[in-house]
Amino acid sequence: MRRFLRTAPMWQRMLFTGALFGVPMFVVGYANSPDDLPAGARVGVAAVGAVVGGTLFGLFRGWFSARQDTELRQATEGTSPTEEHLAIRAAWRGPVPSDPVVRRAALRIAEGQRRQTRAWWWPSVVLWLALTALGISLAVSGSPAGWTTVVFLGFLMFQLWLSRRLAQRAALLAGDGLSPTQ
Repeated sequence: MRRFLRTAPMWQRMLFTGALFGVPMFVVGYANSPDDLPAGARVGVAAVGAVVGGTLFGLFRGWFSARQDTELRQATEGTSPTEEHLAIRAAWRGPVPSDPVVRRAALRIAEGQRRQTRAWWWPSVVLWLALTALGISLAVSGSPAGWTTVVFLGFLMFQLWLSRRLAQRAALLAGDGLSPTQ
């Protein structure tokens, strides 16, 4: 699946990720629609929400993943497919590669991800805080959608963890004064 998402044209990525997002949107939309609506109307309301949400998410995610893959290709330029795989893995976890080509590529990947995370850090934190507050207010009011608080809080914690993790990994990969362009 990962290979498909990295090699597929952008429109296929958009369609695939939009459908992945749209299906749960449909289920949540149907479950949260008023009980006094006929079943056909509930399905219609849920379907409209799923199509709109899935389309918007698919457009954003398809564009974003294509951009990420362009940066990944640039970071791993001049490496074999095996070295590229090792560099992608080393950018996130495991021992520091002893091969200088793989290590530099892993450092470029980690630094690129760190730049992206840093650029979106404040907007992401504000978004997840706002959505967590919304989830808490829904839970307090007795809405069945109150469970979303846990999801939003999880995304907030992930955002806070990710920034620190990428900085630590880049520092580890850059040990001994290695720079991404050496």
